[in-house]
Amino acid sequence: MKKSLFLVASVVASFFAAFGASWFLSSRAFGSPALDGSVILLSFLFLVALGIDYNIFLTTQAREEASEHGTRQGMLNALTLTGGVITSAGVLLDTLLVRTVVVPALAFSFGDRFWWPAGKHLGSPLR
Repeated sequence: MKKSLFLVASVVASFFAAFGASWFLSSRAFGSPALDGSVILLSFLFLVALGIDYNIFLTTQAREEASEHGTRQGMLNALTLTGGVITSAGVLLDTLLVRTVVVPALAFSFGDRFWWPAGKHLGSPLR
């Protein structure tokens, strides 16, 4: 449950960062006083949908790797295996910052507790 909340929070934070950057560029660089309301809604749906998918893809791969190599090395292996796919299909800020920095940092910070409660039900202990 804790892991899920952190992953959702990383996606929501990514949306607000992208929204802020869009507003800044729109108002400062292009001279437009505001963003259209549909841009906000569509960007939220797009970024959240992709972000959750990429988080699931990354953490599922990391979970498989962590059962053999431990949390730290498992996350590094997962980043190597999924990085090309996520980066080529993703949104710049979301894939380059959230998926490669924020999610691994959460996994490194929490260690094996990152996998709670699933770690107790897999049969093989995490290293």
